[in-house]
Amino acid sequence: MLFKRSLIYIKFSFIIFFFSTTYLNAGVDNCDRFGQAVEDKKDFNYPTKTINDLGIFFQKKFTINGVEKIIRDINNYPIIYFSLYEKDKLKNGTVIKSINKNNLSKISDEELILLIKKINYGSIEYFKTSSNTDLVKIYGKDYGGIFFLVDQLFINTIGEVDAKKGFFTMNYDYKLIYDRPDLKSEGVLLKNDECTINTKSYETKFSDIYRPDKEILIKQFDRDRDKIEETFGFYNENGNTYLFQSIKGTSKIRAKFNFSKFPFDTQPLKIQIISSLKINEGNETTQIFPTSSLFKNIKNFKENNFLEEWKVKDFEISNNLINLDNNKYDSLKISINVKRNSNYYIFKIIIPVLLILAVAWSVLWIPPKEEWVESRLTTSIVALLSLIAYNFVFLDDIPKLDILTSLDLFILLSYLFCAIPIFTTIFLSRLLDKSPKRAYTRNKSIRIYGGTIYIIFNAFIFLPI
Repeated sequence: MLFKRSLIYIKFSFIIFFFSTTYLNAGVDNCDRFGQAVEDKKDFNYPTKTINDLGIFFQKKFTINGVEKIIRDINNYPIIYFSLYEKDKLKNGTVIKSINKNNLSKISDEELILLIKKINYGSIEYFKTSSNTDLVKIYGKDYGGIFFLVDQLFINTIGEVDAKKGFFTMNYDYKLIYDRPDLKSEGVLLKNDECTINTKSYETKFSDIYRPDKEILIKQFDRDRDKIEETFGFYNENGNTYLFQSIKGTSKIRAKFNFSKFPFDTQPLKIQIISSLKINEGNETTQIFPTSSLFKNIKNFKENNFLEEWKVKDFEISNNLINLDNNKYDSLKISINVKRNSNYYIFKIIIPVLLILAVAWSVLWIPPKEEWVESRLTTSIVALLSLIAYNFVFLDDIPKLDILTSLDLFILLSYLFCAIPIFTTIFLSRLLDKSPKRAYTRNKSIRIYGGTIYIIFNAFIFLPI
C-alpha cells in the first residue's frame, strides 16, 4: 500500500515538473524568438502612429479615475493646448468658438473629439480678444504621433520634505509604456509573454532600436545612482507591440514653498515627467498621458503614507506645456497637495505664547495704586522676556524670508500687546497723582478694548478671508 502511494506521488510530481518546465521554457523561447527576429531586422522605422485629422489638441484635466475632460472657459468654449498647423493663431490658451459653424459650447467632449477626427476641412472661429473673433481654415493631414502612457508611479515613501531647503525626497517605482508599430509583426512571437530586457545579451539585440522613451524623464536635481534600477521590455496586446520602461530609485525633487500661512500652510509637491522631444516638430507630435493605474497609485499613496509632519489632502494630474527656446515640450504634472500638521505649533508655541500674554495682561486686574506699580512692571517685563525667548523655537523650520508668515504676525502682535501693560502701568503711575478715579477708568478701558482688538487681529491673521 505504501509502495503504491509512493509511486503515485512520484508520477504526480513528474507531471507537475514536466508541465512547469515546458511552460517556463516556452516563455524563454518566445522572448528568444522575438529577440532574434529583432536582431535580424534590417530597417527600423521611426515608432510613430499615423493619424489624420485637423491636428488640434485641447487642454485637458484628468478626473480621479483617469477620465479626460477638456478644459473650457466660463462660457463653456474649449481652450487650445496646441495646434500642429496653425501655431501662431491657435496657440496655447486660445479659446475656440466654433468649427464649421458648430457651436462648441453646446457639444460634449466626446462629440468635439469626434468632430476633430472625422472632418477633412475645418473653418475655425476663435477669439482674438474677449469680444472679437477671427476665422482660420485648416485641412486635415497625415501626421505621426508618439503617445506615452505613464502606467505606474508607485510612491513607496516621501521620506523628507525639507521646506527650508526647498526639496523633497521620493522613493518610487515608475513605468512608462508606448506602442511600437515598427515592431508589430515581430511582437506576434511574444504571444502572451512579457519579456524584460535587463541583461547584456539581450541589450545587444535591441541596440539598433531607437528608444524615444529615454527622452521622457522625471524632473529632479539629484538622484542616488547606486539605488537606481532601470529595465525595459516588450509585450504584445491585441496584436500591438508595446515597449515598457521601468525605473526604481530614489530622487530629490525641487519644490517651491509658500510660507505666508505658516504653520497652517498647504504645500504642493510637484512631480513633473517631462519630454525632451518637441511637441510639434514638423508633422509629428509627442504627448504624455496618465492611465487609470497611475491614479490608483497616487490615491493609494494619499491613503497610505508615512508622512509624520504632513497630511496628504488631495492630488491633481494635468498636462503642462513647456516653452523653451521657441520650442514646445509636453509634460505630465502630478501635484500632491500636503497640509502641515500644525498641532506641534499650536501646543508648543501658540498656546504657551497666549499663556505668557495672559500673565502679562493679568496685571491690568491689579489695582493701579502706587504700591503696586513695581509688581505690575516686574510681571509684565518678565512675561515680555519669556515671549522673546519663544521666538527662537521655530527658526530652523523655515528659511530666512523677506515676508512675514502668519506665525510671525502672531508673535509680533503678541510682542506689542505684551508691551501694552508696561506702557499702561507707566502712564497710570503718572496719572495717579492727578486723578486716581480717571486712572481706574483708563485701566479698565485698556483691559477690555485691548483684549478685544487682539482677538480680532488674530482672526484676520489665521482665518481664511
